[in-house]
Amino acid sequence: MTVRLHPLPSRLQDTAVQPLAEELNATETVFPGTGLRLIFTLHGPP
Repeated sequence: MTVRLHPLPSRLQDTAVQPLAEELNATETVFPGTGLRLIFTLHGPP
């Protein structure tokens, strides 16, 4: 299951969130009650 994080108000905040998303992906968390692994992605501005 992909969780898309939309751009934050500043590039600095996006830069700060990227390592958090990578760390969350490293945990290989499964969504409760399913076999779906959570994958966090950070998307740039449209």
